[in-house]
Amino acid sequence: MTNDAVKAIRSIGTIIEHIDEITRMIAEAIRQQEGATREISNNVQQVSAGTSEISTNIISVTDAADGSRQAAEAVLRASEELSKQSEQLSIEIKTFVSTVRQG
Repeated sequence: MTNDAVKAIRSIGTIIEHIDEITRMIAEAIRQQEGATREISNNVQQVSAGTSEISTNIISVTDAADGSRQAAEAVLRASEELSKQSEQLSIEIKTFVSTVRQG
């Protein structure tokens, strides 16, 4: 039974490490998306020198890009927090496995 628990905990640890890896990839993708969003926003602002209707539409696009950036930042913060929690959980699982093995 103890071996099964150790195996299960190891499996959980592996899953947590995989989740951590995915979280880091998501965070990096969000960082890249944020840069692209800023570049798009800058290009849109340069084009806004046109007519009033175009200017109004560009402002809407810029607002949407800013909203996307803010959402991306929120997801980045959440994924970083999830990464920290995942690392802490992994440490706790390793400690638990070590304790189980010792006694």
